[in-house]
Amino acid sequence: MEVTAGFLVVKTFERMYRQYLTKFKEWWQVEHPNDEHILLEQMPGKYRGVARDPMEPWFECFRGAGVFEEPTQQELDANLFMTKLSDSGKAEGFFIFALDDAKKLFGMIWPPVEREIIWARRMDKDDPPPPKTAILGYEPIDFDGDFSSLIAHVLFFRYSWTADLDDPDGIRAKIHYTRLNKWGLFDTPTYARQYVDSFPLLPAHERPDHIAEIRTVR
Repeated sequence: MEVTAGFLVVKTFERMYRQYLTKFKEWWQVEHPNDEHILLEQMPGKYRGVARDPMEPWFECFRGAGVFEEPTQQELDANLFMTKLSDSGKAEGFFIFALDDAKKLFGMIWPPVEREIIWARRMDKDDPPPPKTAILGYEPIDFDGDFSSLIAHVLFFRYSWTADLDDPDGIRAKIHYTRLNKWGLFDTPTYARQYVDSFPLLPAHERPDHIAEIRTVR
């Protein structure tokens, strides 16, 4: 089933950054001791896009298999409810179709709750935005469940510090990065598309397929 819009229960920026630091120091820096993580003051805002580990279904048969990241006890009830939503057709993958269901799932997370509900849609489709939502911005991203983001994984939670070979003059930083708002997103879908086009050497399989509109739930 192709999903083009829906609600997502994602981690807060603060939680994502804290986990990024932990992984960088305990995993990446062990093998790459000369690399340094991105500091908060180096980031263009507080990223509130799609690529923030959305809540997903969980099946107990996977526990202990070492294949999937297991939910914390704090969020287990919410993950199991996500499974029920998927089984009943009220959710697909990471996407929840009704706000009431998203709110019910959100209420199952034990405190402290470091998540928020957002709504996202593909701009190449005509899904109407739900009421009582406000636009956070736009970003290039895949909607296939991988949620590979040229914003999140380049400017906020980057591990590798390889040289930007296709932007030696820093034009991308001068033009495109200055267009990002305080949530680390673009204010127009056109700016988001132009940002993707500024990566001419990016392999096709790494190029995001869609431009997404992200909304916060009031």
